[in-house]
Amino acid sequence: PVVLETGVKGYQNGLIVRAEGMPTTLNSDGEPVSSNCGFAGGFAGTCEGGQIGNRADGNLDFETEIPVNGAWVKNLKTVNGTNCIGGFVGKTASPSVANEDDSDAASPFIQGLLDSVVDNPNDLISVLDATVPVIGKAEVSAPDNEWGFVVDGEYTEPDGTIRYARCAGGFVGSSEATVFGARNTPERTVKVLGLRGVSGGEYAGGFFGLAHVSSVADVGDSGSQTNVLLGLIQAGNVSVLDIFRSYIYHATVNCEWVESEDPEAEPQLVEVGPEDGIRIIAHEQSHTGSMATSLVSGPAGGARGG
Repeated sequence: PVVLETGVKGYQNGLIVRAEGMPTTLNSDGEPVSSNCGFAGGFAGTCEGGQIGNRADGNLDFETEIPVNGAWVKNLKTVNGTNCIGGFVGKTASPSVANEDDSDAASPFIQGLLDSVVDNPNDLISVLDATVPVIGKAEVSAPDNEWGFVVDGEYTEPDGTIRYARCAGGFVGSSEATVFGARNTPERTVKVLGLRGVSGGEYAGGFFGLAHVSSVADVGDSGSQTNVLLGLIQAGNVSVLDIFRSYIYHATVNCEWVESEDPEAEPQLVEVGPEDGIRIIAHEQSHTGSMATSLVSGPAGGARGG
């Protein structure tokens, strides 16, 4: 999707967004399997390859053309979900990138396209350039800055067990291979205003819960599938791996730069949000691997979780 300028505004009491689908279900054999649901965001639940609040030509350098309003969510009160949740969007990813939270490869439609146009790892570069999601100018705000809005990942399973959404963030829950904001401009193009709290499972942050380098969908026919990321590394093409990272330019959480009436004075940084600050909690922890390959999750931070 391409969305240049649009927004969502809640009623006076605030917008409430809720996704109740269980991220893990049982198959016919009673075994747990991942389910592609439970994503929630004030603007979108998931964004795969979308251009939101960006220049019409897709250029990331906003030197000559900045969308007047971009994309915005106003009067947001609560976002609640069971998987990845955020004030603006639950999860962003390139559709040509494998989604480890949902499946072992891209969607069947995207996988079919990849199989037909990508013969080797280097062929994937042009595909990635065309499918990397960009959120150029966007803003999330609360109906009342004294109370603010919350991103709440707590939910109850059918058996009564309390769980938490794996990734939760004030702007985005989970980010893979995504560009936020605009380069070469003094304007703060991505804003989170009035955030009161973020409550997540393994990752929680004021701006994003989790941003990580993505793996890539296997390409090729069923008899000769190749993991593209591994192929790029083996070929020594390390610079192209930058495409798989998330980038954040000129983003703020609960503060704004305000221009002074005096043209010679510097802009002032003004706090926007609850007086008692932001509360960010990651309730769960997981431990995988051992010794040198040990990985422990469960971080929480003012800007990022993990």
